[in-house]
Amino acid sequence: MATLNLNKILRGFNYNGEFLTESNLIDLLEFSRDKFEDISELKDYLESDDISENINELSDSMVDIYYYDLRKWSVDNYNYIEDAVSEFGYDSKDFDFHKVISLAQYYAYNNEFYTLKNEFLDYLNDLKFIIKDWAGNIMFNSIEFDTFEEGWDYIYANVVDIDNVYEDLFVELQGDSK
Repeated sequence: MATLNLNKILRGFNYNGEFLTESNLIDLLEFSRDKFEDISELKDYLESDDISENINELSDSMVDIYYYDLRKWSVDNYNYIEDAVSEFGYDSKDFDFHKVISLAQYYAYNNEFYTLKNEFLDYLNDLKFIIKDWAGNIMFNSIEFDTFEEGWDYIYANVVDIDNVYEDLFVELQGDSK
């Protein structure tokens, strides 16, 4: 059974978030790494309820545990504190500023994980990543396609050995059979 080669798929994905990077996406995918036999299974995971639990867990694990680090984070991220208080409220009888900052950090990481997930899903749905560096010796780095069909039309018009393109792309993305 062939498993999806995530490293090849992730090779062309770039994410420049406020708090997260592509490595955080890898962490998120690690929860279900063995499940992906093809891109459709990866997309299903990204659109499932399971990913929400994993995002919550990763977001929680990224929250600082030391008060000094929480206060330092709050200086540049006060807007997240306000957003978290608006979203979740606070305990006015037993107010703890550090708990509010922790909640704000969780809120910030959680929101950005969803942004990262959505951008990666968009990337998977975009033909450019599939044919970016390979398709019958044609380089596509500077070509963008609005639709899958537009990309395949370009391949048909420019690839000499068209009969093997789909199979070669499939093998390239699937990785080695195990």
